[in-house]
Amino acid sequence: IGGGDLATRVTMRGSREMRELAATINGMAAGLERAEAARRNLMADVSHELRTPLAVLEGNLQAALDRVYPLDDAGVANLYQQVRHLIRLVNDLRELALAESRQLPLQRGPLDLSLLAAETVQALEPLAVEQGVRLTVAAGSPTPIGADTDRLRQVLFNLLSNALRHTPPGGEV
Repeated sequence: IGGGDLATRVTMRGSREMRELAATINGMAAGLERAEAARRNLMADVSHELRTPLAVLEGNLQAALDRVYPLDDAGVANLYQQVRHLIRLVNDLRELALAESRQLPLQRGPLDLSLLAAETVQALEPLAVEQGVRLTVAAGSPTPIGADTDRLRQVLFNLLSNALRHTPPGGEV
């Protein structure tokens, strides 16, 4: 256990005290094993959460450099939103740990789901173009709901970026 093999368990025979000591050591090893698994999951989650807006920024900037996508005021505003999103993610690292323990507080408020979907698609459009995938949104009239805007934005970004990653060129999301 001391060498890092947290799956090791101690077996002792003898007095009740020795068996209790073995059970205590095994309990501590199991706790360390769970903590290590949670740490690995947190690192994977953090990496995933940061990668999506960074990919959007990279795709937008590369498309602008290649003159595929004009970088007008709206494009700069979109990139600014992505940077703000990254800042929020970095500030939310502690909250990610809370999410892992199912204790993440939600900041519910009014939200237009159609507008959020359209904004998310617009942000990911350069990445879709780069990958040869058609990305569309079929949003009708405003769809007001009560939700945590930042969390729902994360969900939409993750879903769409995963869909783009796994859709072959010529496909549609």
